[in-house]
Amino acid sequence: MTSEYLENKLQVVMIAPGHDQFDRRVCRSVQVLKELNCSVDLFLEKHRVDDEILDSNVYAYDAIGIFSVIFGFRNAISSEMKSKVSKADIIYIHDSGLYGLRLLRILLKLNSRAKVIFDYHDLVTWEVVHHFKKLSSNKYFLSFLAYLAKKIFQKTYWFRPKIDALIGITDSQLKHFEKSFGYKREISKCAIANTRPKIELQYGSKEIEPKLNLIWIGNIGLGRGFEDVVSMRDSIAKSSLVDCKDINLTVFGKVWGEQTFRSLNDLDFRGSFRDDAEIYEKMPQTRLIAIFQGWDDPYDTKINEIASPNKVYSYLNLGIPFLINNKLADFIEVANVPDCFLYRDTGDFLEKIAYLNENYLESQELILELRNNVSWDVEESRKIKTFLAGITGAH
Repeated sequence: MTSEYLENKLQVVMIAPGHDQFDRRVCRSVQVLKELNCSVDLFLEKHRVDDEILDSNVYAYDAIGIFSVIFGFRNAISSEMKSKVSKADIIYIHDSGLYGLRLLRILLKLNSRAKVIFDYHDLVTWEVVHHFKKLSSNKYFLSFLAYLAKKIFQKTYWFRPKIDALIGITDSQLKHFEKSFGYKREISKCAIANTRPKIELQYGSKEIEPKLNLIWIGNIGLGRGFEDVVSMRDSIAKSSLVDCKDINLTVFGKVWGEQTFRSLNDLDFRGSFRDDAEIYEKMPQTRLIAIFQGWDDPYDTKINEIASPNKVYSYLNLGIPFLINNKLADFIEVANVPDCFLYRDTGDFLEKIAYLNENYLESQELILELRNNVSWDVEESRKIKTFLAGITGAH
């Protein structure tokens, strides 16, 4: 490989706090940039990676403390990261929001000429409330803090660094980002749904037991909707509408908190997972139905309306009929989810569960049709490649 070839490559420094080397979105971004003839240096927090299996051009660094990021302490940045950032053509931040924006302000002091790509997967108002809830549970105090934070974001430059390209999960979420931080200049935007590689299913060759089995896939902790599913299972068992009293609940995911872990004792807990293919190998061959109420949102941040829920895409990918709250508006529109898989309230929920249970094979066929019409990872990779080609000027 000639030095001239290397010099012609755009130098991209990607920093992904909070992610490991197997994160699907991060890996996809790296792969696409390499296909666009970019050289990518990826920085991951040391405590989240396995040093023994890191690829070349992947660097593990000591996590930068939240106060160092908030107050812009450049000495908290490793010398290796400083060196790479100072020579970069593009700085690419993979992070869920406020932390990444403050980190970006520090990095731009090292290299203000670099283009900036910000990959944001969350909702600003939801993130603010989530962090402030650690300080107080008083609803009025939290509402005041959220209002104050909103004004600070819009009126100051503290969380408003230069951004040339913004990648998110839905169009509504991206527009909300621009409005929340008071960006006046139009930012190039691209919404990439939380889809994944489409797996191969073999339902025709597998026996399905008649027993009703609810399933949960995803993080297990307070505020994530898991406790709602446990409560819904109990409601189904007590209902006269559903002809099934012995209902199992199978759980896949990472557990957050000891109290939550103890609550799994009477459930079919099958541990964490790397991808949908691993779940498919381990999930029970019963009459599976997935439920998702959405996120607990007492402060009306609209997190559910703009969401692109990982777990529901997993349910689709695995061919599992699901019942989700109709407030998941953006996802329902993008995936074109029919009414039989949506519910409004408790009464509607029990009626829909009874219908899915009684018409399980037909419901599964409908899910498989829906699955075939969703834009999966291959299509989304093409979409992000086209977008990044325009940003980088690469081909």
